Amino acid sequence: MEATTMMADLTLSDELQDVDLGDKRRNERYVRIAGRLAAQPDKSVPDAMENHAEVEAYYRLMSNDAAEHQTLLEPHFDKTSRRSEASQTVLVAHDTTEFAYAIHDEPSRENLARLRANQQGFLWHASLAVSADGTRAPLGLVASRPYVHASQIEGQEALDFWRAQNGLLDNEQTRWLDAVEASEARLKDVDEVIHVMDREGDDFNTLFPMVFSGYGFVVRMTGDRSVSTGPKRSEKAPLEAVLDKVEWSKSMRTI
Repeated sequence: MEATTMMADLTLSDELQDVDLGDKRRNERYVRIAGRLAAQPDKSVPDAMENHAEVEAYYRLMSNDAAEHQTLLEPHFDKTSRRSEASQTVLVAHDTTEFAYAIHDEPSRENLARLRANQQGFLWHASLAVSADGTRAPLGLVASRPYVHASQIEGQEALDFWRAQNGLLDNEQTRWLDAVEASEARLKDVDEVIHVMDREGDDFNTLFPMVFSGYGFVVRMTGDRSVSTGPKRSEKAPLEAVLDKVEWSKSMRTI
């Protein structure tokens, strides 16, 4: 079955039915709550739920240790992998976005980073699989990582929270390669996977491991570089479909 057809026939209940939060009733509550939020994504939680009991159920679920980020998304990751296997080639678009919430007179939101004087939030690095058949149909996420800058966190409790979520990174550049590796693991049965990144992915410590592992990728350049035959990339690119072949070694720091 074509991946795009599978997506058209999908329901949220089907997508999340295999979630395992350690309790059948908890699983059912999660699917029901996710359905409410998906039906009205522009609404706040109280407005999206049907009644006060559902609002309370949402907050109980989100405060439960079983409702961990990766656990909640695991059934979606699995379904994405299955859909992707119907395509010979899959593109994986990697990018980071910011979730920012304005602060007015209300108390600060628990555990969020102080992005600016009047904003709290966090960053989210996501990897979206799309078909490469010309339709660019979204197949789903294959990696997801919320994180924060440690310097923007206030208080030890918030630091401990993000450390437990694997959301404090010693080197934030590593999130690009981590997402590539996670995507490759989930798409191991797809014939060809091509990773697509913006300029921030143009880094030796991201590029070299991808070349070494034989991964396909397209990364926007941060700056012009020389290639082995002499001209800069920008001069050579319009002339040839294949730019050049670059030899890599562990001692290299630039290409």
